Amino acid sequence: MKMKRLVWIIVFILIGWLIWNGSVALFNEKRKISFFGEKLITVNDDGLVYQILSDAKNIAEFEKKHKLRSSENDLIYPNKSERLLPGMIVEVWRNRKVKIEVDGKEIEKNTFAKTVEEALADADIFVGRLDVVEPSKLETIDNSKEIVVTRINVENITIAKKVDFETIEKNDKKLQWMKNKIEQAGEKGERVVEYQVTYKNGKEVSRKTLSSEITKKPVTEIVRIGTKINFGKSHTGWGTWYDQGPHPKLRARYPFKGDMFAASPWLPLGSYAKITNKANGKAIIVRINDRGPFGENRIIDLHKPAFTAIASLGAGVLEVKVEEILQ
Repeated sequence: MKMKRLVWIIVFILIGWLIWNGSVALFNEKRKISFFGEKLITVNDDGLVYQILSDAKNIAEFEKKHKLRSSENDLIYPNKSERLLPGMIVEVWRNRKVKIEVDGKEIEKNTFAKTVEEALADADIFVGRLDVVEPSKLETIDNSKEIVVTRINVENITIAKKVDFETIEKNDKKLQWMKNKIEQAGEKGERVVEYQVTYKNGKEVSRKTLSSEITKKPVTEIVRIGTKINFGKSHTGWGTWYDQGPHPKLRARYPFKGDMFAASPWLPLGSYAKITNKANGKAIIVRINDRGPFGENRIIDLHKPAFTAIASLGAGVLEVKVEEILQ
């Protein structure tokens, strides 16, 4: 009798152990229901996965009870009318509004994309290999995200440029002074330059020279400069200097290089004269563009730069020879 009781006790223990393990397995299987009628539901909220115990009867009630929707544009799957079953997976897709600046336009778009790259693809915006996207294409986006696409284009262009010619001047003793004669006409050459040009949104931002080649050499121009001077009357007397130039209208009417001007009591305005310092033999050619001086035996009044070319300013007055130049 004792043995039978022991056997029955062992049998009851085994049966209880099997019932307990079966209950645990039943609770952990896909059809999970709590002792209070709640169902274990898995939620995939835009990649964030978590579980909720819920006694909701359908998806609509589950959505409202657990506040799954943050905006009317969010999507929830399965449909609202579908019955909520134990172990069900409910997926939530969050809608975001993005602003995309591209090709001179600003595009506003609602999207379920999670990254910048996905948002651009959803908007059918092609991004070239050199284009710059800010923020980066792999960055995640949130609501009201601003995306800027800068178009980068690089192209090679070839431009033909003119090459200036050199000018060589040769003095010619047989040619009248102030007369020039072209012995050989100059001709511009041509250079072909290849550039690599970079554009941002259609505007050039940089230009790099790739090659440069002269395809046509320029022809040097040769000019003969007349140095033959015919002198007229000569005069000897005193020369002075002045610092203030003639009236601007006179200077404009009688231009001359290097401010080599002078005032004369009688020589024609616009004519030229050779002035020689009798003390040292230094000589210059000046153009008459004013009247004066009017002192006794004073025959020329040199502009300051002209006077300093043949004497020191400290001299003040010097004996000069004035020779008229015939033209």
